[in-house]
Amino acid sequence: MNNGILLGTTLVSLFADIMTILGIGGILTWGLVRKDSSRLADQIVEVFFLSLRVGLLFPVTLVYGFVFYFLYLCARFVYQGVFRVYPAEFHEFWDPAHPLLFSFSYFLAVVFVGPFYLLTSACILLWSGEPMGRLINKFLKRDQ
Repeated sequence: MNNGILLGTTLVSLFADIMTILGIGGILTWGLVRKDSSRLADQIVEVFFLSLRVGLLFPVTLVYGFVFYFLYLCARFVYQGVFRVYPAEFHEFWDPAHPLLFSFSYFLAVVFVGPFYLLTSACILLWSGEPMGRLINKFLKRDQ
């Protein structure tokens, strides 16, 4: 097979995948667009950029999902080491015999990942670093 044709079909499928993600984001964001714009062109541009932002949330959610899972496993292994709780077989997400182990692990993962995910999502949707700046100012106890 010709490498040029293979490269072309790969690029076309990649472009189609990107348009699918943006299309889903466009459907989700159509209701969020302000209706006070008088021109249709302004509304279309606003929907496009809002759907682009929602499209950016998909990979961010995937990354935070991996971070959540990693912290969940770390908290689980710390709990097992501290309290000497070793289940007979490895259960990935829940074991009715050890509810405290899994509840503790999920709680710590949510406490550490949840706020940062929400903050990152707010920064992307607002297209501004202001939420991150506010958090940094609160940690450094600066007046805003």
